[in-house]
Amino acid sequence: MTTKFDLDTYIQKYKGYTVVQRLLFIAKKASGSGKNTNIDIALTQQACDKLVQVVKTSSGMNIDAYQEAIEIFTAASKKDTTTNNNDNNNDSTLSHLLTTDVDWMTKAQTRSDELKAQLEHDLEMFKQNLIKESVRMGHNDLASFHLQRGDPKSALQFHLKNRDYCTTRKHVLDMTLNIITVALYLGNHALVQSQAMKGQHIPSIQDDSIANVDRGKLDVALGLAHLSKKDYRQAAFSFLNVPNGLSDSFASILHVEDVAIYGTLCALATFDRSLIKTKLIDNENVRSMLELVPSMRELVNDFYSGKYGSSLSFLNSYRQHLSMDIYISRHVNAIIQKINEKAIMQYFSAFVSVKLPAMADALNTSVEKLEKDAAKLIEENKLNGRIDSHLKVLHAKSSNQRRQAFEDAIQSGEDFISEANSTMLRMNIAKFRFVHDDKNAKNNNNGGTRGGGGRGGPRKKKATTTSMTTSGSENDSNNSGSSSNSNTAMVGRSTDEGSSFDSLLNNNTFDYLDDINAIVNVGRQADKKSSTK
Repeated sequence: MTTKFDLDTYIQKYKGYTVVQRLLFIAKKASGSGKNTNIDIALTQQACDKLVQVVKTSSGMNIDAYQEAIEIFTAASKKDTTTNNNDNNNDSTLSHLLTTDVDWMTKAQTRSDELKAQLEHDLEMFKQNLIKESVRMGHNDLASFHLQRGDPKSALQFHLKNRDYCTTRKHVLDMTLNIITVALYLGNHALVQSQAMKGQHIPSIQDDSIANVDRGKLDVALGLAHLSKKDYRQAAFSFLNVPNGLSDSFASILHVEDVAIYGTLCALATFDRSLIKTKLIDNENVRSMLELVPSMRELVNDFYSGKYGSSLSFLNSYRQHLSMDIYISRHVNAIIQKINEKAIMQYFSAFVSVKLPAMADALNTSVEKLEKDAAKLIEENKLNGRIDSHLKVLHAKSSNQRRQAFEDAIQSGEDFISEANSTMLRMNIAKFRFVHDDKNAKNNNNGGTRGGGGRGGPRKKKATTTSMTTSGSENDSNNSGSSSNSNTAMVGRSTDEGSSFDSLLNNNTFDYLDDINAIVNVGRQADKKSSTK
């Protein structure tokens, strides 16, 4: 590893089941299991040894974690023997410590079964007595028991059962936080997000300090949910909204130092300079959190001041440390890449052209990598420039603002004319009461004929089936003394003008002005024929 990882100092910040999870995660990462190719046998052995101590001394019932630690250590020892990367004396000492203790496993299993039976018996007694508070506490005790055994799924079920036994708003809030905690253990971030949003609408009955801490826990949960979805911008807002008073009150999940690290990295990856200024540098609450992590404070100041070389160099050296974090590990490469892209864009924004070697020195990177990253940004339209690969120069594209203004004005005029023509067309259709009934047209097509409003095929000379009416035909139909003339007018309209109108409608390439005039002429001819008939 590039930097020394102080496991003891790191793990002391946490408590509860997350200690077991984090130690297992570090052991697997350091051993090179999964997608991680970096192997640190010493850290793997240290994490496994620490995990065994935690399991035996704290709960003494998590047999699965104990066995998994032994297996990881055994595999790491074989790698160490094969590659000869570590001291053999240190390896033999730890091997003696991590020998499988069958006697302890038997006693732990017996003790676990007895405690489970006792807790289940107590819960049944509480249910028979119909005491809601006792039942609620019984569910919480069983949930804690299953966590100690390393079974967060069963713990979640008991916390969910408390919905019907919460009698106060404080109970509801506690239940919500318990569900969030166990859901984070399981990686169920959808449940985490839904519960956190519900919890924000629970009125608090505590004093301001406690209520502030509870809101901070909910913000942390939302931040982790957004982080899991790679929504780094929203994650940054949630983490930076956490009060400094959180401290270690949420140590079952993470420490306030982790909040500062997550919020800083997500903010640098997504915020512009103005937001970095207001949300990080000028924010008193965030400054207090950054005081706990001086390296993050210096990172923010350097990045905002344009010292991109030192910022990116620190991130590259800190990458391995971040890869050991259970929540941000799989996002490290993406976040650092986004920060690197922002550094390129902000640095180049002050130049018309810049030599790639000089820019690479300023960003503490190679020319080849810089050219590749810049080309990617140009393809994604994030960087307005072009690369001269022969001379190794990055040029900014010159923009003719006057020409662009003219083009925008012309486009606005064309859009206005198009909208005006469409409006005029609709007005004239409404004026002459042209109705095109596709439903009737489809139905009439089965018989081989259609009314005047249909498309294609011969016209059916029947006034009752026509799909097109005019004001003139309506006036004729209202005259009882000339019903035959009315029918004649309708027939004529359906056979002649209807076909003209259909031909107009069948034209898929409308010229608005021509079509308006055509519709007007069709309407006028129909009125004239109706009056003559």
